[in-house]
Amino acid sequence: MRAEEWLIDVLVDDVTALSDAAVVERCAVAIAESCGLTVLGAPLTHRFPDTAAGPGGATSLLLLSESHLAIHTWPERSAALVSLGTCRLQPNGDAMEALIRQHLGATTLRTRRLDRFIGPEPLAGSDGAHGADGADGANSTVQRSPQ
Repeated sequence: MRAEEWLIDVLVDDVTALSDAAVVERCAVAIAESCGLTVLGAPLTHRFPDTAAGPGGATSLLLLSESHLAIHTWPERSAALVSLGTCRLQPNGDAMEALIRQHLGATTLRTRRLDRFIGPEPLAGSDGAHGADGADGANSTVQRSPQ
């Protein structure tokens, strides 16, 4: 059985959304909904305290029947990380990126999709991996700036 890990590195110019736990949570829920994933229970979201470096970041975690989705933010670095693990092979990278731009104000995104395997089948032969950009390979990266 195949599974996927989607890893999206996010950079922003305006860090306001990165320190707003409600915005981060809404972004996570919107991604799950757009991918047709099933959220189990309430999101777990935490806002970290402000420091001398600036406003605290936020983390939002969704437990999914298909695995998990997490968003972690670092306003002091103008950055966020999005991680989606799923056994449903249908997430749309472009749609996820659009939602991250909309909710977090992303200016640059680096998206990687990793094929994962549950069970021994791929070990006997080709892994059949395809990257987020359609290229063959177990690891792929697509880096985009605003269009």
